[in-house]
Amino acid sequence: DAWFRPTGRFAFALIRADTFALGTYEGDERVAFEGFTSDVKEAHSKGGFSQGRFERRREGQIDDHLKKANRELAAVADGEVDRTIVVGERNVLGRVRDHADVTDVSDATGKPKAALEDAFRDFWQVRFHAI
Repeated sequence: DAWFRPTGRFAFALIRADTFALGTYEGDERVAFEGFTSDVKEAHSKGGFSQGRFERRREGQIDDHLKKANRELAAVADGEVDRTIVVGERNVLGRVRDHADVTDVSDATGKPKAALEDAFRDFWQVRFHAI
């Protein structure tokens, strides 16, 4: 059952460079939620400072966001959950992997709560082919 349906008490998180959402679930029912977004620059403006400086500033913003996300994941991992599942952008998953039992790529976007619901639904979806 645990391969195809959410069972037991577990944490499920979505991590992106600018968004973090974490739910604690009992089966398919979410019993707790924590989420936040961080202000991460998306595009370099034509004026002002160099592309290199922009990239350093952006990486610093992402680092701060991931530190906060790691603290949240560490706290839930120390709680009473059977396992922790983390999904999100491929380039940031590796930086939170220490707190996850399972990781997977997800393209869920939007505000934290809606993005978590989308990612949760996608993660537990199974393709079924019949002949």
